[in-house]
Amino acid sequence: MTTSTRTDDEISWLADKHFQYFSQLAATAASRYHKPDAAEWLNKLDSAIDDLNAALDRAIADGRPEALTMAIDLSFFWESRWLAEEGAERLAAALDLEGTTQVDRAKGLASLSGLRLSLGEDERAQEAAEEALLLARKSGDRRAEFSALMAVVHCGYVEGNYASALEEVQKALEIARELDDESLIAHSSYFEGLFSLSQGGELGRKRVEEALALARRIGDKPMTSSILAHLALVARGAGQMDLALRYNEEAQQVFDELGSRTAQLWGHMGRAETLLFAAEPREAYRVALEALAFAQQTPSPDLLVSALCYAAWSSAELGQYAEARLHAERAVEIGRRVGSPGSHWAYLNLINVLQAEGQLALAVQASNEAVETLRRIGTPLLIRTLAVQCRTLARAGQFERARVSLEEARELARERDEPWEVTTLTINEARLLEMEGKLDEAEQKYQEIEQITDIYWQLPVFSESLIALSRIKRSRSDPEGAAAVIARGARLMSDAGQRYYAFSALEEGAAVLAALTNRNEAVEILAWADALRAETGVLVPSSEVEALEELRNELEIREGSLPPVATTGVLTADLKEAVETLCRALDVGSEAS
Repeated sequence: MTTSTRTDDEISWLADKHFQYFSQLAATAASRYHKPDAAEWLNKLDSAIDDLNAALDRAIADGRPEALTMAIDLSFFWESRWLAEEGAERLAAALDLEGTTQVDRAKGLASLSGLRLSLGEDERAQEAAEEALLLARKSGDRRAEFSALMAVVHCGYVEGNYASALEEVQKALEIARELDDESLIAHSSYFEGLFSLSQGGELGRKRVEEALALARRIGDKPMTSSILAHLALVARGAGQMDLALRYNEEAQQVFDELGSRTAQLWGHMGRAETLLFAAEPREAYRVALEALAFAQQTPSPDLLVSALCYAAWSSAELGQYAEARLHAERAVEIGRRVGSPGSHWAYLNLINVLQAEGQLALAVQASNEAVETLRRIGTPLLIRTLAVQCRTLARAGQFERARVSLEEARELARERDEPWEVTTLTINEARLLEMEGKLDEAEQKYQEIEQITDIYWQLPVFSESLIALSRIKRSRSDPEGAAAVIARGARLMSDAGQRYYAFSALEEGAAVLAALTNRNEAVEILAWADALRAETGVLVPSSEVEALEELRNELEIREGSLPPVATTGVLTADLKEAVETLCRALDVGSEAS
């Protein structure tokens, strides 16, 4: 028996052939990521992953500068398959090789920024993106500059730096048009629209829809699915829940086809959020737990924090406060440990649960800790965290401290030129004034909000302000004025099929009618509210429990014991028409009572 051994030259020749074959596979797949057959090529990389890794590792060990190109080609695949950590290690090693060009280094750093971002390493991602942009501009390569600009834009999006990111994405869009590359145009147009939306106005929405049409036409499935997921958010903000769910489902189909695990997870969480706003908490809870199980596998702490927040939110909506608190506390612990901007939402969920449990002192403590944490992280989300602290302090009766938080938040919002944040803070100020008993000033603030027409998530803001206006007018012995305001709110929600805010509108309508001494009609509307709540399983928000109990006492009824009541005709005409329209839109009516 004879044994043959390969010579060093033969081994080197085989290694070279192996690298050439699999680097070409990676290059071909990269050229198809934004084509209709993207899923087919991603699956090919899946099946060849061991050989791809071996070829790349050998090339890096041998000091071959071509290894950097191969690593860049695999970056999208790594990120979509939750291989970002090992991918970032390989890409960083390839960037250290001698002989790489300035252009390739710029592209490599832009790709590394994306991988770092997906791992929650925001600062390192930002550093890589900025270095990429410097190198790209020195090289004069416009494609490299586009990639670097979009890396900066993605960092700005995650950090919430929308105003500065908008400037960068507009520069990227100019380059995309100069290169006449439709995929690059769709990508940058989408982000331009996204940031424009954050500043209000229809132009942003139009840009996003144009980007969607272009992405669909050229068959760019990753971009199509991303835009659909964002349009679901826009539709939710406008109260168009059926449309939002359609967008969610269409996006999820593409996410699943591509096998992009990060996108699949975001798809599940987006659907859970839509279901919560559609007042379908049971289904939302199921989807949120699926998302959480999926997130347990992710290397990204930011994604895990988000999944825990959805689990906490949906649990709380079902009144499962102990479970909700466990999810929220875990999200807070992870968010604080890794310095995640998602800590804002984690704390918000924890504070909401504590308030629902009646633990105001602990809620105030958590809000103070939230501000300290977000201040240390250094994120624009500090504005919203201060707003949460303001509301929490106000509920605890600490009005002076609440106003200090509000003023700091407002100053930060002005500095950052964030119109939506300013609007949100106006809602907070109006509620604070109302709680302080300064009803004239509160009414003026709510009326200011009612005049805003160019923010794309206007329905929740309008709903809250109209219900509050009606409440103030009722408390000032102006039930006729209260009836007129709540009628507008009911019509607004019926036009959008908005279930999430319908409970408050129906209960306020009942309270208005009780103030008008229209007992029968008040009982009837409250019965509609109970029917809707029983159908969906949504609980009365803790802030409304006391007022609702007072209303039930006034009407001498108990929950679950509302009798069928026929309309007497005494009901204020506008209010009756609006409420009945609302109930029909939500599939409930007098027969339900």
